[in-house]
Amino acid sequence: MFGGVFGGNSQKPAPAAPASPMGGMGGMGGAPGGQMDPNAQLAAAEQEMEMVTDMFARLGELCYQKCLLQRYSDEELTKAESVCTDRCVAKYFQVNREVSEKLAKYSQANQQ
Repeated sequence: MFGGVFGGNSQKPAPAAPASPMGGMGGMGGAPGGQMDPNAQLAAAEQEMEMVTDMFARLGELCYQKCLLQRYSDEELTKAESVCTDRCVAKYFQVNREVSEKLAKYSQANQQ
């Protein structure tokens, strides 16, 4: 129904998941040995979950507005809607990953 992004039969592989802006919670000021306080781990996990939920909501709204017709004439996506949605999702994840990588490099440069 949603092409390769949501499990359909698309020619392209699904885009990779975005890089975590928090580096898998490792960048939240843990102890030198990489150990974090359990409360800090929980807070970091909750914050990351909120960020992922927000990203998914933005992605859904953005690609819905851009790609899907506002008049529903069929219960299935058209070929054009499916292709547009695949591309929209892929671009969104690509940009998210690139921005996350640049922010991580910037953060590392400022720590030195």
